[in-house]
Amino acid sequence: MFQRRRLLKGPLCLGFVGRLVHQKNPMLFVRVLAEVVRRRQDAHAIVVGEGPMKGKMLKLAHQLGIAQRIDWRGAAPATTGMPEMDIMVHTSFYEGQPYSLLEACVDLLPTVATNNFGSEAVFRPRLPGNIGCSPDAKDLASIVLSISESEVLRLKQLSVLEEIAREFSAESMISKIEAEYCALVRR
Repeated sequence: MFQRRRLLKGPLCLGFVGRLVHQKNPMLFVRVLAEVVRRRQDAHAIVVGEGPMKGKMLKLAHQLGIAQRIDWRGAAPATTGMPEMDIMVHTSFYEGQPYSLLEACVDLLPTVATNNFGSEAVFRPRLPGNIGCSPDAKDLASIVLSISESEVLRLKQLSVLEEIAREFSAESMISKIEAEYCALVRR
């Protein structure tokens, strides 16, 4: 899997992981996929998640001529689809602590994200170029394509994703919380 991401040979597979609800902005994902397909004909996608917006997503995908390029996985654990993805696109309007971003880091899955608190917290210190300036499909597609087309950038991202995964690991987070608690008790 990781070797495939390093080399990125064959069709480009984008991924979406999340509930298909307004907050997660899944319609933007469909538009990003359409824009990537417009620029790179071999792209397709995996969508892991269920929700009330699936019908709207299907309708938009048909209108944009990309419905056959989407593999709908339904309500499955995020990690079941991630090994097949080359780049995940995280389109949420707002997030606190986005677990799917952390899971992608553990999976060494490059991720492009919209600008929200959760994406900022996870990516801004180390991968600021992976955060779109606006929730615009063309902007996010450009970031996706820059990652897919540059082996140097992809290899750098894999090592940075590994660092982020360590920083947000359960052990690391528990240690940080314990340190904060101890500091409060000493006051």
